[in-house]
Amino acid sequence: MSDEDPQFQGLHVGTAPIDFDFLQSLERNLDSGGESAENGRNVNSTLSQHSEEMADMIDYGITSSPERKVTRGISINVNQQTVEMRRRVLDLEKEVDLLRGENVSLRKQLTMPHPVKRLTDETIHSRIQSGMKKEKKLFEMLLSDNERKFHELESKHRYLIEDKDTLQSRIRIFEKEIENHISTLQQTRKELFAVSENNKVIAEENRLLTKENHALKSRMQKLEAKSTESSEHELILRQHIREEYEKKLRVLEKEILATISKGDKKKDMHRAKGKQDLDIVTEHYQAVIKNLQADREKVQRERDAAILRVHQYKEKWSDKCKRDEIKHRGKIQVLERQVREMEMERGFLEEEKHSLEERVGKLLEKKEQEADTLMQIGDVLRKHDNDLEKQVQELHREKQELDKEKEILQEHTDAKKGDWIRTISDIMGYEKASKSEKETQFQNMIETFQNEKKELDGELNFLRERLKNIEEEKETALALKEAASKSQKEELERYQRELKSLMEEKNMLIKRFKETERKKEDMKNDMETSKQQMKTEFEEMMEKLRDDNSVLRQEKESLQAKVDELEYTLTVKDIDDEENTQSDIANFQKTIEDLQEQVTKERQRFHEKEEKWKIFNEAQSEKEDALNIRNASLERTVQKYLREIDTLKNRKETAANEEMVLHIQTESKKLREIEEQLERENQDLKSEKLTWEVEKKNLEERIRSMENQLKLKESKVTSLTQEKAQLLKQNEAIQSRHRGRESTEKMNGDVSTVIHGSGIDVMDLGQRFSDLYEKEFLESLRSLGSDSELCLDERDAIEILLNILQTIIKDCERLAEEQLDDLQMKIQQGTLKKSFAEYLEHCKNFVEKAIALCWLIKNLEEPIRLDFSVNHGDPINELKYHCYSESGKEIDYMVWPVVLLKGEVLQKGVVQAS
Repeated sequence: MSDEDPQFQGLHVGTAPIDFDFLQSLERNLDSGGESAENGRNVNSTLSQHSEEMADMIDYGITSSPERKVTRGISINVNQQTVEMRRRVLDLEKEVDLLRGENVSLRKQLTMPHPVKRLTDETIHSRIQSGMKKEKKLFEMLLSDNERKFHELESKHRYLIEDKDTLQSRIRIFEKEIENHISTLQQTRKELFAVSENNKVIAEENRLLTKENHALKSRMQKLEAKSTESSEHELILRQHIREEYEKKLRVLEKEILATISKGDKKKDMHRAKGKQDLDIVTEHYQAVIKNLQADREKVQRERDAAILRVHQYKEKWSDKCKRDEIKHRGKIQVLERQVREMEMERGFLEEEKHSLEERVGKLLEKKEQEADTLMQIGDVLRKHDNDLEKQVQELHREKQELDKEKEILQEHTDAKKGDWIRTISDIMGYEKASKSEKETQFQNMIETFQNEKKELDGELNFLRERLKNIEEEKETALALKEAASKSQKEELERYQRELKSLMEEKNMLIKRFKETERKKEDMKNDMETSKQQMKTEFEEMMEKLRDDNSVLRQEKESLQAKVDELEYTLTVKDIDDEENTQSDIANFQKTIEDLQEQVTKERQRFHEKEEKWKIFNEAQSEKEDALNIRNASLERTVQKYLREIDTLKNRKETAANEEMVLHIQTESKKLREIEEQLERENQDLKSEKLTWEVEKKNLEERIRSMENQLKLKESKVTSLTQEKAQLLKQNEAIQSRHRGRESTEKMNGDVSTVIHGSGIDVMDLGQRFSDLYEKEFLESLRSLGSDSELCLDERDAIEILLNILQTIIKDCERLAEEQLDDLQMKIQQGTLKKSFAEYLEHCKNFVEKAIALCWLIKNLEEPIRLDFSVNHGDPINELKYHCYSESGKEIDYMVWPVVLLKGEVLQKGVVQAS
């Protein structure tokens, strides 16, 4: 018997204690009542009662075992083993009872009167001697059998004691392992507590970061409001200054025109004393008007340049503000997204923590239950050891009693021998009986001895059958013991797997926690850098605003100085010319009004032209052409008029032509005014053209800047979409891993090892299938083609490999819940060995890798499948297949299948074109 005997593993918790006191009562009944039939009936009734009580006690122990509910996987086998052990104990008790019955029968035979007295003296002596020899042999055989059985019981008791010691040592080992498990679980709990505290710290830091983000947003809004307020205020000031400047310019123009016209006209009127002087005066007036118009154009150009500068500055400032706003919004969005990602990771970590705590709690409960069961098993084993010690003591007593009975029987046989000798000597003296009576008596004696011999042979056969049954029970007990040892080994392996999985998850949590800390530090650094950048940008903006304000102040001061100078000069001229101009005011009021009307008309025309320019920008070239034509025609008319004037000047001598000269002079004045108007219009159009070209350039620059911004945003969007896709893939892998673990825990009650390590990227499986095709598939194809014994074509070898892959997929679908090592053994020794035995030597690596990948596919939640549905003559879909060695438009045969994820192509297949 080994140290893992299932006889003692069967003595489990919940069984009722065995009462062996009824054996003593049986001994008393046998000792006292061996001669009467009533005592025999009492013994049989007591045996039947005790056997029924033992059966009831066994049934009660099986049904009322509380640990059977706790440890369902072990208690059924243990209760069966206890039932078998108790049956064996009952069989041993029955054997003891049979031995005692044999002893009682021997005693009865010794005490009964012998029929030899009726026989003759001659035959009786020989029969008595032979009978005594036979009885002596039988008695010695029975004694040897009893001694042998007693030695067997002693050896069994020794084995039981040894098994008890081994079980106690195993219980100690189990207790140590349980203590180690509890210590590891306590360490994991401490680590989980530390992780939860770190998560709290991360949450507080995230809250502070969100507060800082809100504060930065509020500051940015305030700065934007201030900048908008300051820009609006500056624009209002500039508009107000511009309007005042324009008003002053208009007043100055009017005064200058009035004074110049008054003074010059007065002087010229005094000086001009003839018709020739009138031409000089008109030319002088024209030169003065041209100078005034030039000054006015200069002022207008300066004003337009200032307006353009203001517009450019305003546009630059608005573009910069928009760019800064977009940058800050992008940074804020990035920070918010990072905060959301951190919160998501924190949620995932908390979920993993809760799941680990639940698993740890379940494992602790299991360990506590197993510890309780082991304690109860130890108690039951102690009770059983005490009962066995009692049985051994009783067997020692029985042995002593049997030794005493043996001595008594020897004394009794010696006394009987003397009596027989005396009776024989007495019978020898009597020879009265006849020969016929002696023969009948002798035959009766022979028959009685034959009957006794048959009975003894039956008892020997019964004992041999009992020995065979005991040996068979011993073999079954050994088998049960081996099964129990296997179950215990499997449980130990399961616990070791659980510990490995817990340690792996612990390492994963530590890595994720380190990654979160690193991300947190990166976010802090980014926040600090963004703060510093914003501060520097804000300071630069404020400095630029100050510089622009100083430039505007300088321009304002310079313009104010010019206005003051002009006012001073005007006042001086007014003071000098007041005396000379008062008399001529009335004469020249009409001319001033006419000029004002012309100015208003020109302004109206200017505004109308501006509106027309804005509306009809496309017709600008046509207008320019028309104006050029008009200018040419006017120049021709002017030349005609000049020729006529020359001809008329030659005719000045006549008095009749004086009126014609005056008429010509007036017409020449009108023509010059028309020319001046046309020149003004040309200049206005040129200035408008310049302004529109500048605006066009500004718009082109803005469009370019917007395109650059769009490109930057598109690049950011693509990067963000890629990051989102990666995060979604990681999330799906983690969810599939957790769902697979939960489903396998529900099915089997332990941790699944479907996806090892840190989870499988579903998109990476396509690349792995392409590696399988490029490496193992092509290597096995070359090895199959190079084998001269097989004599395979390339197409036949490809079909064989595809059939192998299809059988692997089918077997993986059928055996998806089993472990990878067992699955590889079953597939390689099952269907593949039956149908592809001669090809497996050339494609061993291909088969192993294909089994691993197909097992991964069938244990994932994503519906990944391999598409083998291709027919000869189908058109080649370039989105699904590559060509193998020849190019074409139709399929000849398949070389490698398509990998599909949710109906979409994850990895292209390979086909041979026809």
